[in-house]
Amino acid sequence: MPTIEIQENATGNSVVVNGSQRLAVSNSGVEIGAATTGIAVACRFGSGGMLFTNAAETSNTPVGVRFTAASHTGLANAELVEVDFNLNRSVAFAGGGAAIANQRAVRIQAPTYTAASAQTITTAATLDVSGPPVAGANVTISSFGVNTGAFAARFGGKVRLDDALAIRSSTNDGLFITDASGNGMSLQKQSNTRWYWFPQGLATTWQQFFIQEMFANITAGNDTQYTIGTETARFSTISVTQTAVKSHNSFSGSRTFEATGAVTTATNATTTVFASPALIDNSGTWVEVHVVGRATGTADRAMAVRRALITRQAGGGAALVGTFEAPYTNNTPGWGVTNLCSIGVSGNTFVVQVEGAATTINWTCTVRYQSVSGAA
Repeated sequence: MPTIEIQENATGNSVVVNGSQRLAVSNSGVEIGAATTGIAVACRFGSGGMLFTNAAETSNTPVGVRFTAASHTGLANAELVEVDFNLNRSVAFAGGGAAIANQRAVRIQAPTYTAASAQTITTAATLDVSGPPVAGANVTISSFGVNTGAFAARFGGKVRLDDALAIRSSTNDGLFITDASGNGMSLQKQSNTRWYWFPQGLATTWQQFFIQEMFANITAGNDTQYTIGTETARFSTISVTQTAVKSHNSFSGSRTFEATGAVTTATNATTTVFASPALIDNSGTWVEVHVVGRATGTADRAMAVRRALITRQAGGGAALVGTFEAPYTNNTPGWGVTNLCSIGVSGNTFVVQVEGAATTINWTCTVRYQSVSGAA
């Protein structure tokens, strides 16, 4: 049987078990397990706060602090906050001194891991949350949205990252950036395992979203490159990469573009390989196109160069001045395509189209065009 003794001295009272002090009460506070053997954590409650100090271990896998929640039943239908650090109070500083470099209400300091011999740790984290809450029997958690769904973590204000952000998603969801109403953009994975930016809550297609955002950068004078389009099976839909370079600072809205496009044409079909963003009003634009095609069922190949002058005036649509030029066309003898490549207009844009043959053809093109406005 253990012997328990209560001792009293000038500084306070203590509880001694088998000759070792296990509890001390003094003017400084209450200490549990302080300076004893066999107790993993030394605790102190006093005017300086609550302090926990681990006893050093040389084997096994010790636990510093563990809270095990109870399996409650029959609770009221109201929020249950199981761990609540209530820091909601006023903290007053004396003031008048130098600036406080950092003020952190909760701080977790990173550990350093060592080993007696070579050891690899595959993944190490200072803070790890296993996942979002799970809906059990008779419970439904609203589907994922801006303000609904199951979240592993939620922050009510700004979040600052001082290093890289790694997102590894087991679903097609990636990164969502929206306002409180759900309007914004998202980075999501498509079935072909590629990731694309999409609008969220906006009355626009994702292609229009890219074009609008692109022109916002051009107007601000930024040199930016964008990738627009998807490739679900090689070149099954239009794929466009466009670089916009602001030029001619003397003329507002005047700039140079260079773009590449790719598309697959079905048998005897005419398909758009490139469509420009809306041209600036009251402007003239020269266009030069280099296009090359390769038939998938035969060894036939072809290329062409086309040029055109496009105008927009007084709020009207894009217009082709005269007809496009065809300074160069070349193809293998069995090509059999009448109008290999053409430049036309559609609304406020110009389009580059290619004509298919008796077999499927993969096309790529490079388009360079330059605009000058009538505004000084």
